Amino acid sequence: MIINETISGRIECRNKTYELSNNNVISASGKRLACKEGAFEIGGMYAATITLTCRLKGASSFAVRGAKMVIFSQYDNEDAPYCIGTFWAVNVRRTGDIFTIDGQDAVGWTDVSSYNDIAQNGIQSLGTYLRNYEQYYVSTNPNGDRPIVMEWFRDLTGLCNQFLAAQTGISNMLSWQNYDSENNIYFGNEHLWRDDGDGWHPKSMFRPSVYLENGGADSDCPRDFFSYLAELTGGFVCTDPETGSLTLGQFGMIKPGTAEIGMKEIEKDSCEIADYTISLYFVYAYGETKTGRWASGWTYTTSPDYENHVYIHWDLESNPFVDGYAAAYVIDSSSNDKMTSVSRGIWEAFYHRNTIANGVPGIEELREKSKFTVRPFRCRVHAQKRFELGQQIRINYQDIADSSAVRVYNSIITSIQWTFQGGHTIACGGEDSRVMADCLRASKGDKALKETRNRCAALERKIADLS
Repeated sequence: MIINETISGRIECRNKTYELSNNNVISASGKRLACKEGAFEIGGMYAATITLTCRLKGASSFAVRGAKMVIFSQYDNEDAPYCIGTFWAVNVRRTGDIFTIDGQDAVGWTDVSSYNDIAQNGIQSLGTYLRNYEQYYVSTNPNGDRPIVMEWFRDLTGLCNQFLAAQTGISNMLSWQNYDSENNIYFGNEHLWRDDGDGWHPKSMFRPSVYLENGGADSDCPRDFFSYLAELTGGFVCTDPETGSLTLGQFGMIKPGTAEIGMKEIEKDSCEIADYTISLYFVYAYGETKTGRWASGWTYTTSPDYENHVYIHWDLESNPFVDGYAAAYVIDSSSNDKMTSVSRGIWEAFYHRNTIANGVPGIEELREKSKFTVRPFRCRVHAQKRFELGQQIRINYQDIADSSAVRVYNSIITSIQWTFQGGHTIACGGEDSRVMADCLRASKGDKALKETRNRCAALERKIADLS
């Protein structure tokens, strides 16, 4: 299929702006991820990237490096250009007047350090800033409530801007865009799920607290805390291409609709679809406090079907917001059901079951539309269509070697790679969810981190025994 596509945009250097069009753009491609490659996970936060090759007369690599790039694409069946995203040039290579530019979107800026704040009186971890924010919020709130998740995201973005301004001199570089829960299913813990004797119901907005006592919040990097919060919601953080703002994404969102592709749109021999789906088997929430450790789990209640499913486990531990929630709301073992509220919320973010009465207007219809299937796949699509992270997709596929009828597969999109005039490569992660792959995929860093935590826990037990 021939794709009629035009490209436009601009590169905003410090003293000059270069316009982009089909006349000076040679090639362009970009990639967005909701999960790390090959995995289906929660708490993902990955910068979208772009590689642009173009002619820029009179420019220098020093001027282009660090420039802001806004890229648009338009198919001939679209009424207006579609924004691929807003990026910043992080690597520039030049041959004559031809530049090859690598860029990252706003997520890349969240790797800034809180130690860049030169206005502070002493070195502080980001957790200290967040605790100060929480204490101020509680003291000024008439009901003494803590911030809800969206308020944590918003303030974290503000803190990130403060650190970036100290480093770059640019104010308000990032912005936060609240999750659109009116046109989508609510995020996993938007309401606290509590068992009041008459079934599980959402009782109030979820209000995390940050915990500093065990060192889990000592990170100086805002990106870590964005990921912690996203994990609590059962979703991921990304940048909205149209606005350039950081926002919360969820799997199975209704607003982008369900994408559909057929054999005529799929490049030959590019499509692979797993013969299994991925199911969530167990959610474990572990909160560590001065007075103890509070844990809860929510698990699969029927016998596993290993022939047709691969089962994954989501563990929420070493998360300062889970620890903070346990410290703030779980007083003793008799109230341990509150920790179950955390794990149950994540469970509902995956399954969206209809068996729970909850009294939220219109929620049953939203939940039904938000139900999704996780089936690993990868294919290259040559069609004038757009795709979104977390979007549901329906694939009408027929194996060339199989003369049977076309089969319909449902899945979710966790990876999108766009190529100018070349379509998209889309995928759903999860191909590394087999048992052996799970054993192999732990990096040396993962193993070192686990060993460090185990050693710290052992030291804590020894100190407790001595005292």
